[in-house]
Amino acid sequence: MKRKKVKTPQRRSVARPWRTGVRHLKIKRVSPLLLGDEPVQDSLKRVIRLLGSNQTADLLGVSKSQTSRWLHGEPIGAISARRIADFDYVLARALRVFHPDEAAAFFTFPQPFLNGARPIDVLVMRGAAPVIVALDQIDEGAFI
Repeated sequence: MKRKKVKTPQRRSVARPWRTGVRHLKIKRVSPLLLGDEPVQDSLKRVIRLLGSNQTADLLGVSKSQTSRWLHGEPIGAISARRIADFDYVLARALRVFHPDEAAAFFTFPQPFLNGARPIDVLVMRGAAPVIVALDQIDEGAFI
């Protein structure tokens, strides 16, 4: 007696790979992404609005008056611009995951996803990537 093969239905993934039809990318000469231009100042304004000028200056490692000078048009150096962009992005991600009070606690208390380090210290020392990974894990419901 021959056994009949039973086909098992295959599951199809709902998510499709992301593809774009763009083959060549052309960036205008006057790019708004130039350091010291409006996007960095906009990021700085958002960070100051969330943390205040003094805390922002402390986190960026600059004098308290420097943030004011930047807002009034003084050019922002490359290192400071990168830090501002990192802080802006990480704060925005944290506020999507947590209530503002919880986000403040997240940044200032040791986190298991960062091997017991405080996210604010990791952000300053190693950049945004490890903190974003930790936020993604928390957002996805991972537990240690």
